[in-house]
Amino acid sequence: DALGALTVAGTAAVDTVQWLQYRAENLRGRLTYQTGDSTMDTAVSADSLGVGTLRFHGLQAAAAGHRDAFSWTTVVRGGGGARLGAGGRLARETGGTSVHADSLSLDLLGRGWRLALPFDARIGESVIALDTVRLTTGDGAGSIELAGDIPRNGPGNLSLTALGVELKDIYGLAQRDTIGIGGTVILDARLAGTAGAPELRGTGALTGGAFGDFQAPLIRSAFDYRDHLLRSNLTFW
Repeated sequence: DALGALTVAGTAAVDTVQWLQYRAENLRGRLTYQTGDSTMDTAVSADSLGVGTLRFHGLQAAAAGHRDAFSWTTVVRGGGGARLGAGGRLARETGGTSVHADSLSLDLLGRGWRLALPFDARIGESVIALDTVRLTTGDGAGSIELAGDIPRNGPGNLSLTALGVELKDIYGLAQRDTIGIGGTVILDARLAGTAGAPELRGTGALTGGAFGDFQAPLIRSAFDYRDHLLRSNLTFW
């Protein structure tokens, strides 16, 4: 019938939007919706986006498909040439939401991180269950791997291993001054407990640390956080 082929389309633009710690400028959006098969095609962009003290620009996000199963892409840029891009699919299912990521890339200070293989995440009431998520640098010197369950209302069990992470990349990601910052970080950690009462334990090390004129020795650490109390042991070489 005629209503089965009805198409609803619209666009919107707002100079400034602020809500809690979020602030967007020159926010624009468009939506096309087909009532017959309940398909949509939507896109959102913003010239700048503030989240607390962090500032981003060139935000672009899009989604296309059905309301309960659609593909998505997003790109956002930060200071110093930083760029985050990702894409995949989302499906709402009985008992939760499934998110599939085909691509994930992060460029920081001229160094690129890329997703080694696609992964799936299943968002439930108790946990966010992750497949193995592995990011590597183009030169193979750095890698970050996540696997397990991120706790929400229920107990989780997440492992994190990071090798060859440059300290200046961490500073750049936090949008802090990277001048004079150097060193390489390794980390092996486990996250358990719930979102309201997390438990974190692991080991880490910083080699070749530099903070301006100060050259740090090799620093090794073991840490254990539970019951809202952090216990840590530092060793200097």
